[in-house]
Amino acid sequence: MLGLRGRSAPTAGWLGRLFAEVDITDLIRFRREIVLTLVVVNGCLTLAFALGGYFALRRMLQPFGVLSRHMEQIRDGCVEPIPDCQHIRVSSEFGQLFERYNAMAQALNERQMMQSELADQDKVRDAWAARIGNGAAFVGHEGGASDVANPGKPAFKEIERRLEHCRVIAM
Repeated sequence: MLGLRGRSAPTAGWLGRLFAEVDITDLIRFRREIVLTLVVVNGCLTLAFALGGYFALRRMLQPFGVLSRHMEQIRDGCVEPIPDCQHIRVSSEFGQLFERYNAMAQALNERQMMQSELADQDKVRDAWAARIGNGAAFVGHEGGASDVANPGKPAFKEIERRLEHCRVIAM
């Protein structure tokens, strides 16, 4: 119901009443469809962007996984460089990081080889030291206390003994 007032005269009262009936069910149905469409489209876009972000982030973090696996191998005692085929698929920053890791892996491998060689040399040196010690013990035992000052004396005694043995056989 709408009331109309006259504007021409300030003392004028109501001019009349207007009754109108408007059917807005189509507008409400249309509004409901618009809201439902907006919710579905927003949900689909949100899901699409979330999945896109997930896969983009996963691809960006893949080089960290490669580096992490190789670092775990170092902790387990196996030092292997990152293959060149994995350098191609990464950005230049990760490429530089992989090159530095490979240089470190090579240095660790060289260090392990040097330690192995030094350990072998220590074994040889210890064997020689043991032989020298046995020789010194022989000289000290065979030559007596007076022969310690002249370590060649027991050898000369041994040579004389063998020469005497040869003379006996020759007669």
